[in-house]
Amino acid sequence: CRWPRGGGAPVTLALAVDVEGHLGTDGDFYILDTARMTPPEAGAGWSIFCRLLRPEFVADWALLNGPLSADALSLFAARKVDGHLQLEEEGMAQNQAVHKATRYLLDVVIPSLAQELREGVCPAPEFLSQHLHAAGVNVRHLGRLRTAVGYSGDLSRLLLGAMVSRTLKNILR
Repeated sequence: CRWPRGGGAPVTLALAVDVEGHLGTDGDFYILDTARMTPPEAGAGWSIFCRLLRPEFVADWALLNGPLSADALSLFAARKVDGHLQLEEEGMAQNQAVHKATRYLLDVVIPSLAQELREGVCPAPEFLSQHLHAAGVNVRHLGRLRTAVGYSGDLSRLLLGAMVSRTLKNILR
């Protein structure tokens, strides 16, 4: 998405293909439909539109490995060939990068966070989500984190309590 900013040079933004930019009647630019600002987790099936990687993880990953596409694992990079959708080479590379990033999250980041938590002080329950997010881990991975931590001790009980309370909250809504 490119537009002149304050009458100056154009600005390039890397956005998902379904994000919209509009010029408002007040002369300001607005970006809409930003639900998919980060790439999906691999293995999410059709939930690629809601099971997204944390922005903190994506930023850390980009520093070491290059950017990830929010359009990965979707058909936005496909084109029709002989009546069938076929993924472009760039789309295949985007998909591979997201699969690699997801494996890294599950196999390296979460176990490293578990080790850090085991060796440090348990965060207060009200700060657990913030602690996970700062590490680039979604709260939906509490079960994986608890498995990596082990099933005994205060930390394990803290994680189990967070899982139970989040489950009850979702049921009672």
